[in-house]
Amino acid sequence: MKPPSIAKEEMTPRERMEALAQGKDLDRIPCCPIIGEYPSIIFGVSIASYLHSAKLMADAQVFAFEFFGYDSVGMGPDYLGLAEAMGSELKYYADERPQLARPCLVDVESLSRLKPVDPEKDGRLPLYLEALARVNERIGRYVKVGSGVGGPFTVAACLRGTEEFLKDLRRNPEFAHSVLELTTQSVINYMDACLKRGFSCSLGEPLASSSVIGPAHFREFVKPYLARISEWFKKRTGRGPSLHICGLTRPIWVDMIETGVSQISLDEKEDIGEAKKELGSKVIVKGNVPPVTVLLNGTPETVIETATECLQKAFDSPKGFILSSGCTVPLATPPANVHALMEATKRFVLG
Repeated sequence: MKPPSIAKEEMTPRERMEALAQGKDLDRIPCCPIIGEYPSIIFGVSIASYLHSAKLMADAQVFAFEFFGYDSVGMGPDYLGLAEAMGSELKYYADERPQLARPCLVDVESLSRLKPVDPEKDGRLPLYLEALARVNERIGRYVKVGSGVGGPFTVAACLRGTEEFLKDLRRNPEFAHSVLELTTQSVINYMDACLKRGFSCSLGEPLASSSVIGPAHFREFVKPYLARISEWFKKRTGRGPSLHICGLTRPIWVDMIETGVSQISLDEKEDIGEAKKELGSKVIVKGNVPPVTVLLNGTPETVIETATECLQKAFDSPKGFILSSGCTVPLATPPANVHALMEATKRFVLG
């Protein structure tokens, strides 16, 4: 039996996303908010407990999917989880997302003690693989299950400390590249474990934003490593992974496409209509309802209004469009506003 939230639709989320990837007709535009740890709040468990239990992660994710009916389900180590698995320490909270407490690359010599992650045993990575399997067993026939993975640049910053790593780009670029070689292999190792189990993967590189580094540094320290991952991923799956970068990205849109990804997710700072014009003939475009001003602080009416504006601008993007939040859904977001985001896609009539 289908979950109540999708029972009356013509397609299941799995069918809808498969049709999107194949360029086929859809019953409606897919909606895939960047959900993060938000299901733990909806499910009523502390984030610290959620992140240390495969069962709680799976239970919360299934509950949230059945509650909202969005078109993708996933959880992942992102960048902090990968950095933790390699030796950095995190600080956990009951009602906040974890934060980097202590990076492990305190000096250049520390690098020799690190190695690429083993997803089967390092850190909390085995918990994610188990949780993904539990979710897939329960609802995988309705929705594709995937894992969000931190990109090599942002993971490197979590190993070194953001400020120090950004200094390394100028003061010791050879060292920075050595760290990136390590993190790139770690990303591939984790993705490989996911793909072997039948789970998709997406990449998040928040620190690669043009709000943080310039295009020249992106081309030297980010693009080659994302391209390497995309090439590997495409050989395994037939298409590139999806990529989200926070903040301003227009100066690097061409570079992002040239990494070989198949989908680009945009922050609220960029205009989704312009992205459709510039990117839509080459990749699926995803975005970009403001997570704070609209999803967190808005009303259901303002969410529907803003989401509809996004849909009007980009629904006919040549390679396809996915309605989403511009970044991770804030933990205090009213559930009614997430429902409203979904409602906007159901009300929008495809011409």
